[in-house]
Amino acid sequence: MALNGIAPLLVFEFVYSPPVFSGIGPAERPNPALQWLQTNLGAIPIPIVLSERITGIYVDNESTNIDIETDIRPRYDKDPVTGLTRPPDINQRGVSSVVNVNLLASKDAILLSVLIALADQILAKTVSQEYKLSYFNGPIAIFRGLLHGFSTQVDSNDDLIRITLQIQKPAPNAAAQAASVAVLPRVVGGLP
Repeated sequence: MALNGIAPLLVFEFVYSPPVFSGIGPAERPNPALQWLQTNLGAIPIPIVLSERITGIYVDNESTNIDIETDIRPRYDKDPVTGLTRPPDINQRGVSSVVNVNLLASKDAILLSVLIALADQILAKTVSQEYKLSYFNGPIAIFRGLLHGFSTQVDSNDDLIRITLQIQKPAPNAAAQAASVAVLPRVVGGLP
């Protein structure tokens, strides 16, 4: 899902916290338009179209990485019926799902400084998580993800800036993560 099928779209969302009005001066008065956005949207969206023709920033390639942690606990007890050692207990949990987007931009691209400034703004909001990133390009759609990494590289041989943007997909809710329920071993002579 790109911008009307034209180009990939990257959307930064920053939570706007209106200042508390104390009635001391006009500089402290909240902006009604920003308050309306906060009330109705929850965050202020800032879209960036990733098109060489429109913004001078375009997607070179993408990759997806899913990390899973596996805990294998061997068992040494034997099955009383077969006499064979029981199979190990295997527990898995999802660690992260990250989409890597490699971007190219000309040094004089229109929105390059805006993209870098928005990425810098995220650094101050990492602890409070008052930001979200959304990315749409073809089959890849991330809604309200988190920044996993951001880097830029400039070569002296050309006027291109290579940008690596890593977006972590939002974690599933806690109920889904708690789906792996520990099973207690059966006690001989106990009731089912």
